[in-house]
Amino acid sequence: MRSAAVLMVFLAAFGLSSARYIVPAYSSATTWLDNDVQRLPNIREVTEECRGPFIRKFLSLQDWDRPSMLVFGDSQSVAMGVPKENTWSEHFKNRVAPELQVINLAVIDGRPGDAEFIARQVPGEVEISVYGLNQSHFVGAQHRNVPSVEETPFEFLRCVSEMRRFLAMTPLSIPGAGSIPETYSAADLPADRYDLTIDGPVVRSVVQAVADTASRSVVFVAPNNSEAFDAYGYDIPRYAADSAGLTEECKAADPQVLCFNMSGQLGMGSFYDIIHFNTQGNARFGELLGERYFASAQPSTGKAH
Repeated sequence: MRSAAVLMVFLAAFGLSSARYIVPAYSSATTWLDNDVQRLPNIREVTEECRGPFIRKFLSLQDWDRPSMLVFGDSQSVAMGVPKENTWSEHFKNRVAPELQVINLAVIDGRPGDAEFIARQVPGEVEISVYGLNQSHFVGAQHRNVPSVEETPFEFLRCVSEMRRFLAMTPLSIPGAGSIPETYSAADLPADRYDLTIDGPVVRSVVQAVADTASRSVVFVAPNNSEAFDAYGYDIPRYAADSAGLTEECKAADPQVLCFNMSGQLGMGSFYDIIHFNTQGNARFGELLGERYFASAQPSTGKAH
C-alpha cells in the first residue's frame, strides 16, 4: 500500500501523460526484483547508475525476519538458467541448514568490489553468508559492474522514470528461467584469463564485508574446469599456486571466516564450460562445500556490529 501511494504521488508530480510508461515500467521492475527464486536478476540489464538503487530495492523486498543464507559472487553463483532447487547454493543450504531461505546476491561477471558494495547494503546480520572468489577476476583492469552509488530519496522511482520505455517494453530475464547445457564445450577465451595479480587488500576488504553480514561466513576460491586448461595453454601450476594464495589472503582477513580452496575439486563432467556447473556439478559442489563446512565449522557466537 505504501509503495502504491508513493507511486501515485510521483506520477502526479511527473505528469500523468507519462503514466502509460511509468505504471507498466514500475510493475515490470518490481516483479523482476520480487521474483520467487529470491535471486538478484541480471543487474547489468539496467543502466550503471541505477544498479545500486535496484539492488537496494531487491533487498527491501526480502523477508529479513526469516532465518537466511546470503550468496555473493559471480555467474557461477548466479546460476542463470538453473532452477532454484538445482543450484549449488540450495544443495549446500539443504545439507547444512535446511531451515534457511537463500537470498542470492551474486552478479554476472561480479568483481570483488561489486560483492563488497552489495554486502555493505545488507540490513543487519543473517545466519550464514557464502562468497565465491573467482580467480579470473584478478586479471587486468578491475572494472566494476555495480558502481558505488550512495542512497538517495526516491532513487528507485527516479530510475524507473529514466528507463520507463525500456522497462515497460523489454522482457526482463528471470535467473531460474531457461536451461543450461549438460556437457562441456570449449569457448573463445583470452590467453591471460588466469594470469593473476593478487591484490591482498582487495581480497581482505571484500572478505571482511561479507563476514560482517552474517554470524558465520564461508568464502571459497572457485572451482574451475582445470581439466580443460591444457587445450587453452593455461599454466596449471601457476593457477594452483594463485588459488592457494587467494585462500591465504582470505584467512588473513578474518580468522572466523571459513576459507576453502575448492579450485581443483571438480572434474570436467561437472562443467559445461570453463567455469559454469551443469546440473550434476551444482549438486556435487553443494555437497562438497557442505562436507568442508561440517569438517571445519565451529559453533558461532555471533558478532557485534
